[in-house]
Amino acid sequence: ESLLLLLISLSVSSAIMCYVCNSEYKSDCWENYEKFITGCSDKRVSGQQMKAIGCRTIRTSVGDERSLVRECAYTGENVDNKVTRGTNKLVRSYTQCSTHKCNSSSSLFSIISFGIVALFAFSRW
Repeated sequence: ESLLLLLISLSVSSAIMCYVCNSEYKSDCWENYEKFITGCSDKRVSGQQMKAIGCRTIRTSVGDERSLVRECAYTGENVDNKVTRGTNKLVRSYTQCSTHKCNSSSSLFSIISFGIVALFAFSRW
């Protein structure tokens, strides 16, 4: 029994720690995200069991609607504020990083950058 507890604690301690929340369901995800810290467990992705490789933040803006998702990342690579645009004034910004709790509150620069990009994208419509 002690060995089992040791193995469980080792696997949990080796898991990357990320903030996991969605502002659509938890408005605290924007500012008071600290309570959403989670040890990222293994996950089945495309039929394969995978370990988390990092943390991700996805900011989405459609018109006046804004949302934020913080999650564990199982695929992809590290990016900082990668912006994509879609139809209907959709603007999405991705950040992925590979250290513990790295998807914390965005720096003021990131928030301002995303706002400027979103405004620029909307002005072109």
